[in-house]
Amino acid sequence: MEKTDRPALRIQDELCVGAGECVRAAPEIFDQHDEDGTVTLRRVTWDETFDEDVRHAVFVCPSGALTLGETGSQ
Repeated sequence: MEKTDRPALRIQDELCVGAGECVRAAPEIFDQHDEDGTVTLRRVTWDETFDEDVRHAVFVCPSGALTLGETGSQ
């Protein structure tokens, strides 16, 4: 696996309250499960154009269910 410079996105389902702020911040990346409203990824490939939107979604998440960690692997 190749190491990347972008941070790893982590979604903690157990913390998600279904507020939908991530979907409003980045609707092309995030979606919500129909059953309970919790977050799901719409787009798995993270290219550079989505970096700012993902960071904003993490920032506005009221429950802390989205976090960015150390650089990930591709």
